[in-house]
Amino acid sequence: MNEDFLTTRELAERWNIRADTLKKWRVRGTGPLYHTTGRRINYGLEEIEEFEKNKLRSHTSMPEPPPTYLDKIENPIKDRKLSQRGFSKKAKSKKNRSHK
Repeated sequence: MNEDFLTTRELAERWNIRADTLKKWRVRGTGPLYHTTGRRINYGLEEIEEFEKNKLRSHTSMPEPPPTYLDKIENPIKDRKLSQRGFSKKAKSKKNRSHK
């Protein structure tokens, strides 16, 4: 493996967490940035160190700062309106629904 990258298993060992936790973070978009090559997932050391730097705290009541690395990514989905995806602001009540 290239020394500039870690596999999911190697990163899990580095942080003493389960590999499944990293998988959940990837699905939620809350973990560090990662690279895919085919089915392989690799984490760049630069992104890992940036993620670790953003997690530093001086006390437990300190709010978590927004991740700086997210500025580098564009999210095409975030600008969609709910109405464009078929959602309405008001849900129909059960009384107003017709059952056939």
